[in-house]
Amino acid sequence: FTNEPVFSWLYKNDADWLRDNSPPLKTLRRKYDLVDWSARDTEFSTKIRLLAAELKSAPGRPIFVSPTLLKRKLKIDSYFKKPTKIPRMVAALERESETFDDYAIRRIEWGVEECKLKGIVPRFDQFIALTGISKRCQGYHPAVAKKFKQALLS
Repeated sequence: FTNEPVFSWLYKNDADWLRDNSPPLKTLRRKYDLVDWSARDTEFSTKIRLLAAELKSAPGRPIFVSPTLLKRKLKIDSYFKKPTKIPRMVAALERESETFDDYAIRRIEWGVEECKLKGIVPRFDQFIALTGISKRCQGYHPAVAKKFKQALLS
């Protein structure tokens, strides 16, 4: 209806007549998906892999490569509302993300390299300050504690 006051009056006063004499509602049906999910899935799973490799090999103090960081950097968080359409992205994100243990071990290895470059032999507390791996953390993660002890002995 182009005449809104007339439509309102009819709707209030004779809704049955208006319903019977109005044209049928058009239903829009898309015959295709607006997004090529397969292509997007392939493209971003590759981007996830490349970004994770770049972040893990970046110079300086290691960065925790978490699923959240990868999604934020690539601006793909909204795609994960439909995980069934992006199985390769979900798998790539799971495969490329680090666990805390992996990250802590990478930081310890970085700390050892830093000490070698500077030519210093750190004390226990200095190495904790450099790597950021506390005694408490080592208590909860045996693999990290083992790597930490090996690093101090080397």
